[in-house]
Amino acid sequence: MKLLIIAHRFSLVVLSFLGISETMIRAQHLEMKPKYPEKLLQEFEIIPSPPLQYAELQMEFKPEQADMNFDPGLKHILGLHRSKEQEDSLVIHHSKIDLLKNDPSILRVGQDDTEFQGPFKITIGESFYGDIDGGCPNDNTIAVSRAGRIISMVNGRVGIFNTSGAKLNNYSLAEFFRGVSNASPCDPKVEYDPEHDRFFMFVQDCGADHNIFNIAFGFSATNDPNGNWYIYKFSTDPFNDGSWSDYPKVAINQDEVFVSLNLFGKSGGGYRQAIMYQLDKTAGFAGKTMPYKIWTGFKNGTAMPVRSGSRGQYGPGIYAIQTVAGGSDYINFYDITGKLGDASSQLIYKQIPTTSYQPGSPAYQYGTSYRLDVGDSRCLDGYFQNGLIHFVFTAEDGSGYSGVRYHRLDPVKLDMEQYKFFSASDNRDYTYPSVSPFSSALGDHTAVIHFASSGENFYPDMRAKLYHHDFSSDPSMRIHVGPGVNTDCYNGKYVRWGDYTGVCWHYGKSSPTVWVAGSVASSSSNIWWTYIAELNSMATATEDVKHQSKLSLYPNPAQDRIKVLFEVSEAVVLNFAIFNSSGQLISNIFKSSAMQGSNEFSFSTGSLRPGIYFMKIINDRNEIVKTERFVVSE
Repeated sequence: MKLLIIAHRFSLVVLSFLGISETMIRAQHLEMKPKYPEKLLQEFEIIPSPPLQYAELQMEFKPEQADMNFDPGLKHILGLHRSKEQEDSLVIHHSKIDLLKNDPSILRVGQDDTEFQGPFKITIGESFYGDIDGGCPNDNTIAVSRAGRIISMVNGRVGIFNTSGAKLNNYSLAEFFRGVSNASPCDPKVEYDPEHDRFFMFVQDCGADHNIFNIAFGFSATNDPNGNWYIYKFSTDPFNDGSWSDYPKVAINQDEVFVSLNLFGKSGGGYRQAIMYQLDKTAGFAGKTMPYKIWTGFKNGTAMPVRSGSRGQYGPGIYAIQTVAGGSDYINFYDITGKLGDASSQLIYKQIPTTSYQPGSPAYQYGTSYRLDVGDSRCLDGYFQNGLIHFVFTAEDGSGYSGVRYHRLDPVKLDMEQYKFFSASDNRDYTYPSVSPFSSALGDHTAVIHFASSGENFYPDMRAKLYHHDFSSDPSMRIHVGPGVNTDCYNGKYVRWGDYTGVCWHYGKSSPTVWVAGSVASSSSNIWWTYIAELNSMATATEDVKHQSKLSLYPNPAQDRIKVLFEVSEAVVLNFAIFNSSGQLISNIFKSSAMQGSNEFSFSTGSLRPGIYFMKIINDRNEIVKTERFVVSE
């Protein structure tokens, strides 16, 4: 007890020294982790705490303030970086059964072909291209502040935006990593901390040879991501045994930032171990000497720290989930039990049996023989809220195709069979999921899953699926599809895709709102384009647009932007043209391929004077498919 009192007093002294009051940083709701029954504790393997260490501030970095009138961009060409864990043959891809592709009498049944309509649905708010493109893979990650400042990162670049899509800055990871990097920086991660109203960023050197490589932890000095950042440098070889790190995962709790990494031997060496950094976030956001620990003892592969949910942050310590890349019939559960200064903190571990899982095989793309790497079955994302851990990973559906496993896990009951699996019924692969709460209400478990999709009759797209509190779900919806395929990231076997997608809760909204970042493919350069979208919640009872409608245009009258929802029975090229009330052509505003099924087209009315207009949809044979009247109001 004396040790706990001393540790608490020491933490108060540190906070006072940093000029931050305990009251100021506890504005968020706090969710305490439930306690384990004594009988269950006896079933855990216990790993003692590593020693407390300290790191000095490496540098203070301020991004160059670009002249965005010129929309500048400098592309840093990356190699075909691939996770060493995948290269070491932990994943064996299966060939898709040709019979399933050619015999229409065989029906692939997935949960995603259901037509359940829940009390709420996902709607798309603001959305735009990020203009930070070209990574192989893109490694999309995103965070948004309470005030609506967005950081979107990919392999090679950082973009800063507001929620209207205006680009506030665009710079390279090499610039952010300046003075720290010894190779091409890659594998970015970004998270927003609602307690301190600050951003955290991770970047690492991308290399596995004999050279010295580094990782960097970045803490924003203010809530403006365009302002100063405090950078801390660590070696990718933390134990001086010739290792390098790869495949980061990040979570923030009440008191600390947790970053997990995998270590491999340099110059072609194999997998060695998974580690996790526990960093004092208060010191980091103040640019002070930072206490930290490096936890070891994780069993096999990526240990994913579980993020906090929309109601606030949890603790003390952090949960972590570990699935096996190449598949298995168990999942590993971990709990780092205490704060950095807690001398009794431990890493506790339990292996929990579950229904077996394994990865699928590379996905098809419409109109090309280049297939997409669907990744493996490592746990990709998760959060803790209202007493449950929500986590997602990719698994094969029994026919060689990839789908998504979504678990809701009680950290005390530890029943891994509380999960749902969904896949497509039309020969598409679903992969690279990320998950976010879609409610901040007490006791509500509603969640949205963002993921990537592609198929033989489909271009790569971004999709979202809503799971309601009772674990029922709506069919997935398309967020965005690009106009082409990716062949730029081909490595001789398949096209790099993923390795993860981004999703984040927007704390500044009164109604459920999340932001997502993913990759779609271009039609000209065939690279990955970053796309960013806002997902909102809307009650179906008051929704203007009915699912049964073949075409719906709304809002009408419009003040700034119009959305058009429509369905087509097969892929077709369409031209969207605007005419005035006299029948004169105002503009052929957009021409592109609509894919089979539901589509959404939107446009700004900012350049139109108030009045009556007509939108005509014209196919590639110059036939008018549909004419819709709309009004632009004052």
